[in-house]
Amino acid sequence: MYLNSSIQEFTKWQRKTYSFFFVLFSSLSYSQKIDSLESLLGKSGDTVKVKLLNELSRIYFEKGNYEKSESLANDAKIISEKMTIY
Repeated sequence: MYLNSSIQEFTKWQRKTYSFFFVLFSSLSYSQKIDSLESLLGKSGDTVKVKLLNELSRIYFEKGNYEKSESLANDAKIISEKMTIY
């Protein structure tokens, strides 16, 4: 009985540890993506900039930062409205 209890406790510990690292690495992944995309914004033409802003908006939305997401989406909209395609 003691062995089963120890295994169950170890399994609970493993799940908590894996969950912690998953959240940690997910956050790092978002941060790295955000940094990369933001560094490309200044070097991009309007069409690419709109795509980058939309991608950044999606990432911030997934992170739960809805105000930043909306702001970036609005920036993309403004740029796209200024672009004239005939």
